[in-house]
Formats: sequence, structure tokens, C-alpha cells
Amino acid sequence: MKVHLSKPSHTPIRYKPFLTNFSISLGSSQNDCYNLICKYKDNFLDLGVFLKDIFPYLCNTNNNNMTFNINQRFNFLQDLTSMVVYGVTPSLIVTGEGGLGKTHTVTETIKDNLLNENDFVTFKGYSTARGLYNTLYDHNDKLIVFDDCDSVLEDKVALNILKSALDSYETRQITWMARMNKSDEYPNQFNFTGRVIFISNKDKSKIDSAILSRSLTVDLTMTPSEKIERMGFILNKILPDYSIDVKSDALAFLDSMKESANLNLRTLIMVSKIRLQFPDTWQNLASYMIQS
Repeated sequence: MKVHLSKPSHTPIRYKPFLTNFSISLGSSQNDCYNLICKYKDNFLDLGVFLKDIFPYLCNTNNNNMTFNINQRFNFLQDLTSMVVYGVTPSLIVTGEGGLGKTHTVTETIKDNLLNENDFVTFKGYSTARGLYNTLYDHNDKLIVFDDCDSVLEDKVALNILKSALDSYETRQITWMARMNKSDEYPNQFNFTGRVIFISNKDKSKIDSAILSRSLTVDLTMTPSEKIERMGFILNKILPDYSIDVKSDALAFLDSMKESANLNLRTLIMVSKIRLQFPDTWQNLASYMIQS
């Protein structure tokens, strides 16, 4: 449904050029759209750029007429991670296949924003619902990065806890209603004031819509061609001691096999090492390793 952002009566006049005739597909009311602009606009030096690029992406990434290349989406990931770092918004969900730089981008953005190491923690792997509850309590007031903790998305109890943690309110009440031991050190309820970045290898369509609706979301799902494009964009940063010719040969080789190969940065690194070690016979070996 096309929604035209006509200027609400209380809109400051300086925003009129941006809001008049600004049209995108979204499922929110005009006032919600305006409130979203007001909430995030001060984090971007150029409001026009924000409205043109980032704001439409926040409102709806499912519009077939609105496409952003993979490098733009990684730039959005940096911007939105910064917003969580500075507490502009309390949560962010990042989706897409593993091994293509989601975690690295989030981690480097946090470091680039000079967040003290004591102010954020990262957890990887399996978690139970109770483990999630304890983690949120133990690290309240911090930025918590959950990386590849997709097990909590399969647990109804954990999902309800995560819904509370990811909500857009500054203070979120999290409750554990199950019976606790008398010796249990944890309360059955607490106010969570921390921030959460949840990085998932799941497809966005496989994640509970109630989770997605509570948080900003960046979807980094890629086609094979987009994976090649992304790897080419960051080629200089991969294996910095290797010549660009070696890495370019490896990338071109993967491009020729992109419809059948498992494309990720680990594969690119493996093929680059084979290319360097066996300059005359590397293609057969690389092909064998990719297909085995």
C-alpha cells in the first residue's frame, strides 16, 4: 500500500521539503513514520540522506520496488549498530547466512565507537530459556551481543523473554514465572535497561514476526552474485599479507562456480591459500575441496 507522508500539523517547517510527496510502501501510520524520523534524525548529519536511504529501509525492506545493494545494507548495519551503541534504540536484529561478515561488522562498529570493553559482552552458541534470563540479568545496563544463539528462537519460553528484551521501551520488565529454588540468586522479575544486538544465521522469514516487530532489523540475505560482490568489496581487508592478484584469482574462481559452491569468506580464504601454495595446479585442488 502506498502511503504519502504529507506534513502533519505539528511538523517543523524545516522538514517540509523532505516530507512533502515522500512516498514509500509501509505498514505504519503517518504519525508513526514522522515519529521515527524525529527519533533518529539527529544521528545523521544529512537528514536528506537519512530519509532517502535509511528511513525507507527501516520502514519496509520487503518493497519490491525498493532495492539496496549488499554494500549499502552493510553500511546500514554499521549505522544501526551505532544507534544501539549510543542508546538511540535499544535493540537490533541482524539476519542472513553465516560466514559473510555480519559479526565482524557489528564488532568492529562497536569498537570504532569507542565503547569500553566493560560495557558490552558477546555470547555465542546454544542457550536455554533460563540461561537467556540469567544472562540478561547478569549484564543489565550493558550492550549484549547474541551471536548464533538461534536455539532461543526455537524455544517458546526463550522467545517470550527475548520479546521483552528486544522491545522498544527504554525499560523493559522481564519475568521468570516458573518455580525457583529457595537458594536461587536470581529474582523472578527485573527491569532490563540494557541493549541487545541479536545476530542470526536464520532467514528473516523464519523468525517470529513478533520478534521482528520489536526491533530494527537488517537483513543481509544474499544471492550468489551478491556474495561475490561483497567479497570483492572487502578483498583488500582479507589476508592482508597476500597479493591482490592471488586473492583476485581466488575470487574469480569462486565467481565461476558461484551456483554450486558454498560461498563465504572462509571459502575465499581457503582458495586463496591454495592459489598461493600451488600456483600451477591450484584450480583442480580448489575445485576438489569446494565440491568435497
